[in-house]
Amino acid sequence: YSGNLCSAAKAALGATEIAWNNGDTASIITLGIAIVETADDFYKGDVVCTGANGKAANQSGSDPVVGRALDDASSGNYLRVLLTH
Repeated sequence: YSGNLCSAAKAALGATEIAWNNGDTASIITLGIAIVETADDFYKGDVVCTGANGKAANQSGSDPVVGRALDDASSGNYLRVLLTH
């Protein structure tokens, strides 16, 4: 929600579909399905939270949930996420 790349365990407004640099303007997908890079392994239906450098991470404790995994994906790959906030 700060307009910056999301940090780990923070609430995210949404996701971008393009690579961008700090200070650039980017459109944000706030509802629907977004494709994001993963920091962890995921299975269909897993909750998705924010990880370091804006990557998708598994939930730890009470991290804010931003969506649900629609695919199986291993760390470092890409995953379709249904954004739910």
